[in-house]
Order: sequence, then C-alpha cells, then structure tokens
Amino acid sequence: MRLLIIFSLINISVGICPSGFIQGVDPRECYKIVTKASTWFAARADCESQGNQGVLVSIPNALRNSFVQDQLQAVFYKFNETWLGADTILNGGTWGWLDSTPFNYTNWDQGQPSSNTSMCATMGSSGKWYSRDCIHQSLPYVCKVNASISTASGICSPGYTYYANPSGVIKSCYKLILQNLISFDQAEALCQHDDAHLASVQGDDENKFLQSFAFGINAWLGFYRNNSVWAWTDGTSVNFTSWRCDVNPPGQDNHNCANILNTHAQVCCGFECEGGSCDLYGYWINNNCNNQGSESVAAAICQPTSNDTMSLTIGANGKWYSRSYDMSLPYMCEVTLPNPQNTTVNHCSQGYTYFSGDTTNSCYKLIFQPLITFNQSEALCQQDGAHLASIHDEEENTFLQSFAYNVKAWIGLYRNNSVWLWTDNTPFTYNNWRSEQNPPHADNANCANIYNSYEYLCGPNGCACYGSWIHNYCDNDVTTSDYISAAICKKAPNVF
Repeated sequence: MRLLIIFSLINISVGICPSGFIQGVDPRECYKIVTKASTWFAARADCESQGNQGVLVSIPNALRNSFVQDQLQAVFYKFNETWLGADTILNGGTWGWLDSTPFNYTNWDQGQPSSNTSMCATMGSSGKWYSRDCIHQSLPYVCKVNASISTASGICSPGYTYYANPSGVIKSCYKLILQNLISFDQAEALCQHDDAHLASVQGDDENKFLQSFAFGINAWLGFYRNNSVWAWTDGTSVNFTSWRCDVNPPGQDNHNCANILNTHAQVCCGFECEGGSCDLYGYWINNNCNNQGSESVAAAICQPTSNDTMSLTIGANGKWYSRSYDMSLPYMCEVTLPNPQNTTVNHCSQGYTYFSGDTTNSCYKLIFQPLITFNQSEALCQQDGAHLASIHDEEENTFLQSFAYNVKAWIGLYRNNSVWLWTDNTPFTYNNWRSEQNPPHADNANCANIYNSYEYLCGPNGCACYGSWIHNYCDNDVTTSDYISAAICKKAPNVF
C-alpha cells in the first residue's frame, strides 16, 4: 500500500446570490420573484436597478422555461401571468430579449402572439407565453442578475447550499428537507443527523435568503419557546425576529415552535388584504410543535453549526488551528493506491455519477434536452451502454430526487399491455406514484417520469411532490402532459 501526496493551492469559484435572490439551474445566475404588480416598463427599471447586470428574465431554452414556471407557482394563486423580458417596442416590431439573448426558443400558447405591435411577453401558469399591452397592464415579474463570484474551500456538504450576506458577517450552509406534516422535533432530529440544527436567523438579509430558499413552502426554523423564553436550537443568541404582525409578540399558548411563512392570506392582522389576498413571505409564526396548527408545515431548513463551517489546519510547529473555510492555503491529499490483486474499484464513465445503496451499485447520468420523448431518451442511454434508470427502493429514489432536483426527468418505467416494466428488464418491485395516480390511470400515458416540483393542486396548502412518479405521454406532447426536459440514464460501473 502506498500513499500519494499532492500539494496545491485551493481556489474554488462559488456563485453567491444577493439577498432575496435564489440561485438558478446555472449557479452563475440568480432570480428574484417580485409579487408587486407593475407595468412592464416599471418592472424593467426595477430589475435594472438591482445591479449585477439585472434584467427582466429571458428564456433561452426549455430548461429555463420549466425552472421559471416552477418558481412562479406560488404567485399564480393571485395573478394568471407574469412579465418576461421580451418585447417588440425596443426591437423595431420584432420580438427580442432585453439582455440580447437570441430569440430562438419560444413557447407561445395557441393563437399567440396575438399582435406584434408594441407588445410585451408574459408567462402563464402552464409555462406558455402570451403577448400583452406593456403600459396599461400590471403584473408581477422575475428579475435575473449575475451571481457574485467568490473563492472558498470545501464550502458545503453535499445537498447543502452556501450563502453569505453582503457584509460577509453571515457565511453558512443550508439544506431544505421536504416532508409533509413533519413535526419540529422530527425536523431537528433530521438536521442533527447531518451534524446540523434547524436554522437560526441572525438578520434581515439571511431571513430574505431563507424566504427565497424555501419559496412557496412553510418551513420550520430552529426557534422554540422554553419556559416563556424563545431560544435557537443551536444555542446562538437571539438578535433578530420577523414575527407576523398578529403574533408579535407570540401569544401565551401551546404554540411553542416557529416556522417561516411562504404563503398568502385573505385577512392579516385583523385587516382585509387588498384584492382579497396578501403575501406573508418571510414572516414567522409560532406554531404547534406537532404540526397540528392551522398553518401546516411541509419542510425544515437545516444549518450546520459554526464549527461545521471551520476547517482544521496544521502550523509549522505541528500544532492544529481552526480557520475559516474561505481562506486560501496549501493543502495535502492522501490517496490509498489499491492492490490490484485483491481490491475491486468501481469507476463510472465520464459524465456519470456513482451511487451505492442497499439494492444498487450503479452509475447515473442526467441528460437535458427540450421536448425529449421516452424512446429518444432510452436510445440516448443505450448509446452509452445504459438504460433509462430503474429504481428499486426508497434510498435510490431519494438519491435520484436530489440528482435531478427541480427537473422532471424520464425514468425507465413503461406500460405494456397493462403491465409496468423497466427498460433494463429488472424486476418491478418498488414504486413511488404520486398519490392521485396510485394506481396509475388506465389511459394512454404509458411512460413514467420522476416529478420534482411543488404542486398547488393536490391540497389547500399545496404539497411537496419531489421524488414522486407520474405516468405521462411517451411522446412528451406538452399540450397533453407535464413538460419533460431531462432523462436519467443508469448503468453498471466499470470494475478494476
């Protein structure tokens, strides 16, 4: 057995979004949903005032269209459409994007655009586009800015997202756990399993980030009441609160745990909201710790303790020191070189990711392609010596949920003469159908995809559908099915 020692300087680029923005599929881009209804020109001006080359969002491909549509589901309860950054006014009667993105991809609804004269583009809840009057109509909108690029070492554990506030005082990692009706204690236990706690919030910038991070979902924070005193589960001091006005201060009842709200209401603080609804995004309420209150909680936000964001260093004297992870220092790697006579090494082909669980020891690849059909996906996988992914237990399904996070992707499940089969011919012993499709309907939707979205149609408070499956039309006809923009390939690793 030999050790290979490598010295180098660390310099990892990290995209950091401004307060109130959420990172896009491309980590160099950040998005902000503005729910205040404005004219197109006022929305344009507001986005440009954000700095970092701010602009009303452009849609260059189906993947971003699907991403923006998913993020906007939480505002469609009040508005049917939102502004996009396309118009004909500034482009001589032809359609163009404000940021000069080529206008090659379109997703107009049938009969649209209705006019090319002095019009601006909107997106509806279906993801389809419409042409609307730019001046006399007021709608919410989406701003896009470039992420700030920072350098750091070993930023976050897998599944966690890094955030630093503009002043640099707050630098931490966060993870969103989606589980309907999860209790406060269950949420804290899941965080502690990751050597973390439910998130503590130290200022308005961090609170706005968490509002965007858990957008559209009510999520537990680590704030709880013990003998009339509110405290954070990670033991940090209480320097900031964001209670909703009607619970400020919280009542003396048995609602002793706090969650961040990402919802809307008809009445708030005793006053009827304008237009019958008002946004409560980012405010906190004290809730029943067993999640039996009027505002159901479907998620939890985990945050490692401060020690988890520190790195261990060794000095010239051989002593150890704890240092901030965003320092640039030399480092040493240790690699155990296997003995080829008695060691087996699993290695994936380029572009594939390895995962091992109770029922799988495989390599996976995510293919992005707009309007890809089931058969096209299987053919692309087979070109790699793979098949569309088969899934055989909850552990593997949870991995693929994270692997294809926020993307609806084909898996290898199809129906043949009323029998569901995997394309790789492995046994069909596990399923995770979405509740209203269990069992699947007897129709022509004979191919399955994994669903990574938050759905408002499945209950009065919505529900998290991440990782559930739906049966879909194999030809990916967007007029009759949910839009699929990706596929997951799976194959055995190379063995050495």
